[in-house]
Amino acid sequence: AVLLAGLVPDGSAALAQPPPTDPGDEALARSRAQVSARAAEVGRLTGRLADLDARADDLQAALAARREDAEAALQTLAAAEAAAAEAAKKADEAKVATQAAGVAVDDARTRLDVFVTATYQESLHTGPFGLLTAAQDPGELVARAEFTEMVANSQLVAQEGLERARVARVNAESTARAAREEADEQAAAAAAAKQASDAALARAGAAAQENTRALEQVARERTQVQARLDAAEAQDAGLR
Repeated sequence: AVLLAGLVPDGSAALAQPPPTDPGDEALARSRAQVSARAAEVGRLTGRLADLDARADDLQAALAARREDAEAALQTLAAAEAAAAEAAKKADEAKVATQAAGVAVDDARTRLDVFVTATYQESLHTGPFGLLTAAQDPGELVARAEFTEMVANSQLVAQEGLERARVARVNAESTARAAREEADEQAAAAAAAKQASDAALARAGAAAQENTRALEQVARERTQVQARLDAAEAQDAGLR
C-alpha cells in the first residue's frame, strides 16, 4: 500500500499551471518597432498640423496686406480728389478775377477816351484851350491856366488808371494760367489715383476669393490630419 501511494501522482501537482512562455527577442523587437512607428506617425502628423496652422496664418496675413493696400489707395484717391477739387476751385476763382480785370481795363479805357474826346476833340470855343485864349485879364488867364493844369492832371490820372488796370489784368491772366495748369495736374493725379485704387481693390477682391478657397482647403486637410493624429495617439497609447 505504501508503494502504491508513492507511485500515484499527487492531484495538486497535476493541476499546477506551467510557467509563462518567454516572448523572445523577436516579439519584443516587433513590439518596440510598432511603438516607434506610431510615435513617428504622431510626430509627423503633429508637424503637419503645425505647417497647416502656419499656412493659415500666412494666408490671413497676405489677405490683411491686400486690404491695407486697398485702404491706402482709397485714402490716396480721396486726398487726390480733394486736391483736384481745390485746384479747380482756385482756377475758377482766377478765371473770374481775370474777367473782372478785363472789365476794369475796358472801363478805364472808356473813361480815358471820354476825357480825351471832351478835351481835345471839342471846338476851341468850348474846350479848355479855347477858353484860355479867350481870357480877358491876367486873373482870368491864371484861372484858366489852373484849369488847364487840372485837366492835364486828370488825364494823367486816367492814363495811370488804365495802365494799372492793364497790369492787373496781365497778373490775373498769369495767375489764372498757373491755376489752370495746377488744376489739370491735380486732375491727372486724381485720375491716376483712381486707376491705382481700382487696381488695388481688384487685387484685394481676387486675393480674398483665392485666400478663402485656400483657407477652406487648409481647414479640410487640418480636420483630416487631426482625426488621423487622434487615432494614432490612441493606438500608441494602447501599445504602451
